[in-house]
Amino acid sequence: MTARPVIIYPVTASGELLIKKLDGDCSVYEADRHNGETYDLIIPGQMVRAHYHALPKLREREKLAAARFAIEEHIASATDAQHIAFGHSTDAARLSVIDANYLQNALDDMQSRDVSIMDVYADYDWVAPQSSPIRLDDRFIFTANESGETGYTIDPHWADAELSALPVTDWSQLTPRVDAVSLRQGAFSKGGNFSLPTHQLSKIAAVLLIVSASWLGLQWSESRAIAAQASELKALTAQTYTNATGQPAPANPALSVTRAVKSGAGSGPEFMSVLGQLNATLTQTENITVQSLDYDPESGALSLRLIYPNFESASALQNAARQTGANFNPGGVRERNNQLIGEGRFTIGGPS
Repeated sequence: MTARPVIIYPVTASGELLIKKLDGDCSVYEADRHNGETYDLIIPGQMVRAHYHALPKLREREKLAAARFAIEEHIASATDAQHIAFGHSTDAARLSVIDANYLQNALDDMQSRDVSIMDVYADYDWVAPQSSPIRLDDRFIFTANESGETGYTIDPHWADAELSALPVTDWSQLTPRVDAVSLRQGAFSKGGNFSLPTHQLSKIAAVLLIVSASWLGLQWSESRAIAAQASELKALTAQTYTNATGQPAPANPALSVTRAVKSGAGSGPEFMSVLGQLNATLTQTENITVQSLDYDPESGALSLRLIYPNFESASALQNAARQTGANFNPGGVRERNNQLIGEGRFTIGGPS
């Protein structure tokens, strides 16, 4: 993460933009002074959700499609309206989700002020980890911590008496972390053009939808603030369930759907377990990419289409599977469009 001065976006439209320089000095944005300058943008964390994932090695387009289906159970709007950003190579297990229109509007606002924005971060992700919540004038920030929580931000009116008793911190006292996830990726990368996409579902995305997105193992922060926000979305979630099924919504629509999908999974190992084993196997190899996969719940087998770096990679994957307690039966390897393509069957346990 490159060190730059930042613009801190307000929580409400009536709030003031703040400028934080590299020396820590903070001031209110003034058009005449700051036009034409370059900054990173810090947006309210209430607009962004961060999650952990356990995606195997997938191409970027399929990784994005898989992530969209995974978060679908946990948000109250269409995934096509969400922008997803992944952690960089040293922090690939995190992803961040934000309403795409909100992000676009914020960038348009900066452009209208003749300000150049390089990277965009959620406030709780940008701030270096703290041992306790941070109280600011217009928000409370809970940073990521060693127990695995990804961080989040809440409005002041959600704070309980204990939080409200915290002293107010100034932005000048806060320092950035080195591995924050920039939202300026994909269509929102510098110079990119955003438009709400109409997705052509790849084969892997369709598979993930059928066998349930729970395999991603997203870790959601458990807190009073998140619970309060979830309760506000409950009515909308229930209505969405009813619209989709024509039936009254159960107490927990997302859990009910997940259980219904799992109940029809057959007698073989659960998809999540097999996929996790595949991921463990792939980490023992180099530069092998899963292009597509299909899952047979009766046998617990994954049918894979793979991109290999060389002809010996199929044997290397077979040996790696054996070492991790799995089995990979490779098919033939052929060259197509300057890539080595191969198929195979992956199972947990001995030869199948």
